[in-house]
Amino acid sequence: MNALVGLSNKIKNNFNKVKVWANSFKENCSGNVYLLCANSSQEEIDLAKSLNINVISVTVEDTWYINHKRLYHIHN
Repeated sequence: MNALVGLSNKIKNNFNKVKVWANSFKENCSGNVYLLCANSSQEEIDLAKSLNINVISVTVEDTWYINHKRLYHIHN
């Protein structure tokens, strides 16, 4: 089974990026797309669902982690 799993916050601001990400996978692989929507409003969750992907709402306490801390080791 193939699957693509991603994490994003600020879905509204990043919608076009998420759309390209999800559609690219769907065009090239058979499998499910899962998006962990961090600290997202219902409007953002509905927006992500409009892409026909599996949406999982999560709470991330350390918001710096989402875009920075998880990539910090690459930067160094």
